[in-house]
Amino acid sequence: MLQNGADRVVYPERDTAYNKAVEYSNSNVFDYFRLNEDTGIFEISVPESWVGKSLAKINVRKIHNITVIAYKLNDKVFPINSPDYVFSSNEHLIVMGEKSNIKKVVR
Repeated sequence: MLQNGADRVVYPERDTAYNKAVEYSNSNVFDYFRLNEDTGIFEISVPESWVGKSLAKINVRKIHNITVIAYKLNDKVFPINSPDYVFSSNEHLIVMGEKSNIKKVVR
């Protein structure tokens, strides 16, 4: 606990700057929410090699060590509830994982 009784100090300008730096460092990252030093939730474009393939076929968790949470289409977010979901090029994905693993996917 800090001297003023707070459990932690929030630095909104620093946090926003950090999130925007991650977002702007790659043209395939559209939004970012930091969970801890290494892990975050990212809005990314669908990699070309994934288009037309299912979540199960790509085996994202095992091969890339990231979790696909949802897809975003026309500013609406839809959860992905089935491994049979087939990716489309006109959507964005909401994924969670370590920054290093996400960077490998969005190259």
